[in-house]
Amino acid sequence: HEMGHALHALLSRAPSHHFGGLRVAQDFVEAPSTLMERFVSHPAALALWATHLHSGRAITPRAAYAIARAASAGGFGRAIRLQLDAANAMLDLHLHSASPPPSATETTAILASLRARHTLLPLATEGAAPHASFVHLAPYGAAYYAYLFALSITTRVWRDAGFAGDALSGDAGRAWVELVLRHGGARHPRQLLQSFLGSSKGQA
Repeated sequence: HEMGHALHALLSRAPSHHFGGLRVAQDFVEAPSTLMERFVSHPAALALWATHLHSGRAITPRAAYAIARAASAGGFGRAIRLQLDAANAMLDLHLHSASPPPSATETTAILASLRARHTLLPLATEGAAPHASFVHLAPYGAAYYAYLFALSITTRVWRDAGFAGDALSGDAGRAWVELVLRHGGARHPRQLLQSFLGSSKGQA
């Protein structure tokens, strides 16, 4: 994930430093990093870097596909994870728009209400405060929703640009850099994605 942020910064060629790299619309900032996560367990990508800890031998195709299958099994429970992330995003929006700010006790009640209405996992213990470990709550300031938005964006990019069938596609990779990453925040994300996905369809 963080490597995706790093590549976004390194490959940006925006005309102004203030629009370079990660200085993009908040709606889009997590998209390149979320896309990068999809490559980690892909067999073709694993073959490029995965080696045995002691022998240094490259991963075998059989082991690479076993890892890919295990990663795909991570989809189990994904809907619940999405529900919890959505509840956290709504909590984030609520706390950063409330005036005056709610007290510590009130924040727990707000989260309990959101979890009860929008998830299958209501707060199990009265007085529990799981949001105390919600590390993105302060620095993101009403923008945690960007992670959920990025999942939607990258699902379409992975599928429609051809990465799903050929994760190491040079054409798709170069187009992602030239039409998306290099512009940083100098162009609106909608324009970048329309240009990239249109280009990918043309190649297909």
